[in-house]
Formats: sequence, C-alpha cells, structure tokens
Amino acid sequence: MTWDGRPVRVGAVATPGLTIRLDPAGGGGQVAVDRVLVAVDVTQDREVVTRLMAVEALAGLVLLALVSALAAGVVHRGLAPVRALAAAARSVADRVPGARLPVDQPDLETHELAVALQDALRRRTEAEDRVRAFVQDASHELRTPLTIVHGWADLYLQGGLDGDRLDRAMVRVEAETTRMRHLVDQMALLARLDEDVPLRRDPVDLAAVVQEVADDLLVVAPDADVQVDTVPAPVIGDRERLLQVVHNLVGNAVRHTPPGTAVRVLVRPADGVVLLDVVDDGPGIHAELRDRVFDRFARGDAAGSGSGLGLAVVRAVVAAHHGGVELLAADTGTHVRVTLPAA
Repeated sequence: MTWDGRPVRVGAVATPGLTIRLDPAGGGGQVAVDRVLVAVDVTQDREVVTRLMAVEALAGLVLLALVSALAAGVVHRGLAPVRALAAAARSVADRVPGARLPVDQPDLETHELAVALQDALRRRTEAEDRVRAFVQDASHELRTPLTIVHGWADLYLQGGLDGDRLDRAMVRVEAETTRMRHLVDQMALLARLDEDVPLRRDPVDLAAVVQEVADDLLVVAPDADVQVDTVPAPVIGDRERLLQVVHNLVGNAVRHTPPGTAVRVLVRPADGVVLLDVVDDGPGIHAELRDRVFDRFARGDAAGSGSGLGLAVVRAVVAAHHGGVELLAADTGTHVRVTLPAA
C-alpha cells in the first residue's frame, strides 16, 4: 500500500469504522478509508500448479499404457485356448485326418465350449451322413423302376411288342411309375417334415380315421383279416397325415404277413394321451432289423416291393404331432404303438 507515493505498512484494520492505522516509513498515523484492496503475487504458485498438472497427466498416461498392455496380455493369454479350439474345429470341419477337438481344457468355461462345439460338429457330420445315405438309397430305389420302364420302352421302339405283350408292358409301366410317384411323394413329405413345415392343427377323432382305413382295406385287400377295436379319441392334428400314419402301419402289417393273418387295430385314450396299437400275429421282425425299423430305407430280406420309407414317414409325422412311436416286445408277431397328445 502506498501513501503519498511512499510505501505504507498496514498494521491493523479496525472495524466497523474501517479506520486504518498507517505507519509510513515508521511515522504512524490514522486515516479513514472506504475499502481496502489487498493483492498477492501468485505467479509462482501458478507455475507450480501447472507443473504438478503436467506431471500428473504424464503419470496417468504412463499408468494407462501399462494397464492397457497388461490387460491385452491377460486377454491374449486367456483367449489362447479359444484360438486353439477354433483351429482344431476348422481342421475337423475340413476332415483333416486325425484332427480332433481338445476337450480336456483347464478352465470350466473353455471345457464347456469345447464339448458344445464337439457336439455341434458331430451333429453336423451325422446330418451329412444321413443326407448322403438318403440320396444313395433314393437313387438305388429309383434306379430299378426307371430301368424297368426304360426296358419296356426300348423293347417297344424296337418293334418287339404287339398285342397282349403290349398290354402287359403298359401294365408294368403303369405299376412302376406308380411306385416311383409313391416313393417321390414320401421323400418329399420327409423333406418337408425335416424342415419343420407346420402341419394343420384341427380336431381329429383318431377312431374315425382308423375306421376309414379299415373300410378302404375292404376294397383293396378284401381277404385281409383286420379287426378294429376303438373308442372316440380326439386329438389335435393334420387328418390327412394321421390317415397316412394308420395306412402305413396297417398296410405294412397286411403286406408283410401271410394271407389270413389277424391284424388288430386298437385306439383308446389313457392319461392325457391317445394310444394307437397295431398288432399282428405274423412272423415278426428280424432281430437285426428291430433297432432300425423306423429308419429310412430300412428293409428286411422279405420286405417285398415296399419303399422302406413307410415306417420312417410314420415316425416323422408322429413326431411333428409331438407324439412318439415304438416297437413293443411281443411273444409272436409285431406290436407297434403310437402315442399322441389327447385334445
């Protein structure tokens, strides 16, 4: 503070009159003032604060870089088993000889991932094998009727058919084309069911469906001994497909048993489900065929001219209705049971 151009030291401040005692050059005195302005030079403090902020920022950047590097190293090391699994999965998918997934992993999560990946690859391989086998079997099944039709057509073109032989040839061609059409229809149905194409969901009385099949058999197989024992049994499903299930089961029983063999068809509700039993007194199914009787193109030596798809269609249609089909043990003959949810 200055007084008349001279530095003045402020000794004390009296309030509330704002009377200040001055000591100009050691002289002393008092003067009344309205306000006092005190200023302090903070330049050095600002420099210190600026340097501290710079140091802290640099230290923060260094620490962040170290943490980032450490985290990257930990993540890289932690993902090493996953990268190994991915490489092994590519080798297995490419069918590299001897390639397999390392399921014995130290971490639980990686182990579960390896097991799930192995299961997915196994399912894919099984699906590819089934498709490959299906195509091969379908080609084999179609080759025979096509060869027969081609043979009769070639014989006709060479002038080797006339009169009764021509009529016989036309009957054989019609029979083989019907067989091919039936085979293609069943393969198309299986393909649609494999793709989970939804079926109709209507109220259906399974007993009425069975009776309709029995009435049809009176026309197409009048000598068949089919005995029907049913009670009203409503289900929710596709009537045409359920009719196909009963036709296939009863038709198989009639076709693969000696003439006059009794075939019994029973329908009854039980504990929230509807049971359809088809029982015959025939020779039964060979032991080596029982485990795969519902597989596609599964046929025994005495399968005759069947396509080998009838029971496969039964299983697929029943599964689409959220039901099940099984081959039950029987002392003699064959016993097939279909279980469907009751309406």
